[in-house]
Formats: sequence, structure tokens, C-alpha cells
Amino acid sequence: MSSRHQGVLPRLTLPTAVVRRGMNLWPPFVGAGIRVTRISADFREVDVRLKLGVLNRNIQSCRLADRARVLRWDAAGNLNCLADGDRKLDLVFMDPPYGAGMIAPALRHLADSRCLADKARIVVEHAIEEAVGQTPPFHLQDQRRYGKTLVSFLTCVL
Repeated sequence: MSSRHQGVLPRLTLPTAVVRRGMNLWPPFVGAGIRVTRISADFREVDVRLKLGVLNRNIQSCRLADRARVLRWDAAGNLNCLADGDRKLDLVFMDPPYGAGMIAPALRHLADSRCLADKARIVVEHAIEEAVGQTPPFHLQDQRRYGKTLVSFLTCVL
């Protein structure tokens, strides 16, 4: 195959507005609350907005707004967003992208943020192939398998 016929994407000549509209109508994006707000002219940058409305509405309807919050944050970089006061967390749910190697860094950042209460419970959903080891201050208490998914229950012992 000659190089001039390889790949479809380099030959796209659609306006960015048309591509953005198509992406915003794509069922997986609609279902997840992902909205593309801008695509650069060279298609190298895409800005998206994520809706947290459903989760926040559920928290409100359960009357947990004073005790729960939903954060959208890059846990691979740090979790400084959690170190914003003397309020300690006693339950954390983690669902990192499968196979991305983010569990250990996220747990390390979680410990570094000093936001956890003693005996806090951390629930991690991950692929079976990914290991969740005994990383102080976290102790693996239990694991449950659901198809190709493993749910690990850890306790933070300070």
C-alpha cells in the first residue's frame, strides 16, 4: 500500500464544528455526560466538559450534601484537592481506567494528602490482572471478583 493511501484521518476535511457535533451525539459520550466544547483547527486539542449533575443530584436527594462530595481530578498527578481542611475521609471509591497503572500512584497520593481518617475504607474497582498490594498505610482486607473485574477493599491504618 502506498503512503498516500494510508490512514483515513489525515485526509479528513470536515470542519471542526461538524466533528464536534458528531462527537456530542455519539451515544457513549452522551451517556457519560461528556460534551466536546472546542476542537482546534488542526484537531490536536479538544476541550471537553464533564457533567457531575446526576451524582450531585443523587447526593442531594439522599441528604448527604454536608457529608459527601464528587471530585473530578487527575489522581495520577496528585490529590492535593483533598487536603483542604481538617475534615478526614472515612470512605473513598476509586475506579481508575483499567490497565493504566494508576492504582499505586493514586494510593500513594491519597496517603500523601493526609486526608484519611484512621481505619478509613478504600474501595478500588480494577481489572483482575492489576495487583493491589500491601502498601503502607493501606492493608488489603478483602477482594471480590465480578467477571473480569476485581473489587479490592483496603483499610488505612495510621
